[in-house]
Amino acid sequence: MSNQCDYCFKNCSNKLKLCSKCLKCGYCSKECQKFAWQSHKFLCSSSVEILNVKTNDSRNSSNSMKGLFARKSFQVGDIILKEKPLMAVPYADMEHIDQQIETSFNQLSQASKKAVYDLCDTTLSIRTKNNIDSTTITQTQITPNLFQIEDNNNDVDQDIIDDNINPNIKTLRGILKSNSIPQGNASSVVIEGKHELVLPTACLYSLSCRANHSCNNNAIFTWRNDLQKELLIAMRNIQKGDEITVSYDGVCGERDYRRQRLQDNFNFDCNCILCVNNDQKIEEGLELIANLKYQINFTQSGMDTKAANDDNDNDNDIDKSREECEDEDELAKKMRTDLCISMGEKALATAIEINMNTPMHLQHLHETLALLYYKTGMEEQAIKQYQQFTLFKDICYGNSV
Repeated sequence: MSNQCDYCFKNCSNKLKLCSKCLKCGYCSKECQKFAWQSHKFLCSSSVEILNVKTNDSRNSSNSMKGLFARKSFQVGDIILKEKPLMAVPYADMEHIDQQIETSFNQLSQASKKAVYDLCDTTLSIRTKNNIDSTTITQTQITPNLFQIEDNNNDVDQDIIDDNINPNIKTLRGILKSNSIPQGNASSVVIEGKHELVLPTACLYSLSCRANHSCNNNAIFTWRNDLQKELLIAMRNIQKGDEITVSYDGVCGERDYRRQRLQDNFNFDCNCILCVNNDQKIEEGLELIANLKYQINFTQSGMDTKAANDDNDNDNDIDKSREECEDEDELAKKMRTDLCISMGEKALATAIEINMNTPMHLQHLHETLALLYYKTGMEEQAIKQYQQFTLFKDICYGNSV
């Protein structure tokens, strides 16, 4: 280990004082450690560390980007991180979003502002590709509003602007779009007699936002309102040194569809292991699961599908149903429910077969089957499915905390 202080950068003849939490940064004195903590606290962790990830992404000239890596092993359901928001931007319509972003940013400390600008802005490539100069980016641009030290913003530290931060290009909206994690789920409210969708508060985190996307992610985010913290929870067993990944959009379905969605919404070509390997069995399984989920929802809505008549495997069940149900409406409902159960069981079996069997993947399938079994009076099966759903839901919610 170097004898150079991580704050004043002086070579120290004596043994450096290590940060007691991460044991990575060393300081020549308590004073240096105290001053360094203002910025070090945002990245200090005994659980994870930020390292370079090699990539073929043309957006990065150095062919590397940052990623979140495990400093120790985690089991399924373990809490990897618990973080308070670095910056929170309440929902606002597009007319006022820039003003809301700037208001939220101006409430931060100088160290917090710098931590925000350490996060990436993936919209840079779009603006560069289209030759959009920063002076044409109204309101969202950084320079005129926040980062012109020589004008009226003397309260902003000069060291916020360094060689790694180009104030003429990075924008607050771009950083928020590239990194924000929703604080919970969207909700519906009644405004003047009409139902309006209210999007959740968008939050930035100094560590959690470093987690990259994978279509076969090993962790998920969960907002805990009771803790006022974002939890990063392991969905698979993670070994020390493994990269920790999440799913940005809950994208399901086959490879081309996933990659197009990610390109449209997040401006990158997914090169996760699942997409690169392009395993035909797994891709066919994912497409089948997505189609089965759609068919279940479609069938449950009361509309029949041709699949009910084409599936010869269900002929015996249909005959049995006719004997049990004299009423034609009840018979039709039972046929649809039986078909949905068959599709749900097939989707569950497929998910397990292709190793998409994390709590995140399985909880909703078990919930759907529990409701379907309950509708048909199969209480024992319904209870078993509900128990599995509850178990996986608790894991995904971080109820061990």
